[in-house]
Amino acid sequence: MSTPPFRSGVNSWNPGTKPQSEPMKKKVGILIEENIIRHAKHRAAKEGRPLSDVIQDALVSYLSDKVPESQKRERAYQLFCEQAMRISKNQLKEILKENGWNR
Repeated sequence: MSTPPFRSGVNSWNPGTKPQSEPMKKKVGILIEENIIRHAKHRAAKEGRPLSDVIQDALVSYLSDKVPESQKRERAYQLFCEQAMRISKNQLKEILKENGWNR
């Protein structure tokens, strides 16, 4: 039996129920590495949000069907972030034209 996809803020685990304006939350106890908690706390403070919201967003993102596999993410990072992309002037013009920038 498969689990339905999860959507934050919507009670999608029980189809047929109406979305709640404030989803029910449950307190849980978990063990997480200190450096990860420190990073999450820093992010929460930087964004002016509660730590629990940052952790929930991370879980929702992880549980989403839209998250690419870690190997694919790593490969994409290597291709697009670790080195400069080399394209010709004509290729750049085509990309800009295709995306509506060259009007």
